[in-house]
Amino acid sequence: MDEQQKSPLLVPGIVMMGMILRIPFTSIPPVISDVAKGLGVSVSSLGILTTIPLLSFAIVSPFAPKFGQKWGIEKSFAIFVLLMAIGSLMRIASMPLLFLGTVLIGVGIATLNVLLPSAVVANFPTKIGRYTSTYSLAMTIATILASSLAVPIVKATNWQTLIMICQ
Repeated sequence: MDEQQKSPLLVPGIVMMGMILRIPFTSIPPVISDVAKGLGVSVSSLGILTTIPLLSFAIVSPFAPKFGQKWGIEKSFAIFVLLMAIGSLMRIASMPLLFLGTVLIGVGIATLNVLLPSAVVANFPTKIGRYTSTYSLAMTIATILASSLAVPIVKATNWQTLIMICQ
């Protein structure tokens, strides 16, 4: 299929996918004390929240190509974005669910990190650099914006609202 026959939503979808690959984790550290206060725990008890994504990446990433082969890239995207949404909803309920939800988000991001470049290669084999840099730029801008807006959002509302926005 040539580029003119592709869905007009493909490029915005790739950009959006790039945006959601970092902000669920990078928006939390600036407001970790608010999260701890809201849960009635010490900040140090939430330190593992920054380790969970790295563990998820290390454990799950090797399996991502198998998911893509089994279900296809598009269906895998849908499954793992849904998993991330469920994880995000869970994170606002309680401390145990905060950790479990973070694991689910980590699994989703780890898988999507591997599959997104495959989607670019499959859909734009002659423009890999252009579209990879496009979603990388989207990822960077989203990370900067989410981290910069985290404190004002929490001050205006609460940490649960931030998590819901930054899913």
